[in-house]
Amino acid sequence: MQDKRHYEAIIKRGLINENTTLYDFLKKFREEFFELNKELYIDAFEPEQKLRHVTVQEAIDVIKTLENMLIHFGVDIQEATEINIKTQEKRINGAKHISAKTKTRSKSNN
Repeated sequence: MQDKRHYEAIIKRGLINENTTLYDFLKKFREEFFELNKELYIDAFEPEQKLRHVTVQEAIDVIKTLENMLIHFGVDIQEATEINIKTQEKRINGAKHISAKTKTRSKSNN
């Protein structure tokens, strides 16, 4: 599984060990999130509205930090994902997409 491969690489680098705490993951998540936020801010104001390679890599860092936390604390990611998908599917009829609100707002401003 690719999840474990990344996790094992981080362990071998010495960034995660048996003493790694939730707070350690929180600090790392915040660091990675702020790096992603900085890159997204740059991409958001580009006319092409494309994600640059650096932005994609920062997004992957955020995802992998959270994934590593789940693995480290024994969460079955596949099972948790399935539960999350079922929850999202149950919400389909009551949910409105963010862009729908944006479009409605921009139409009323015209």
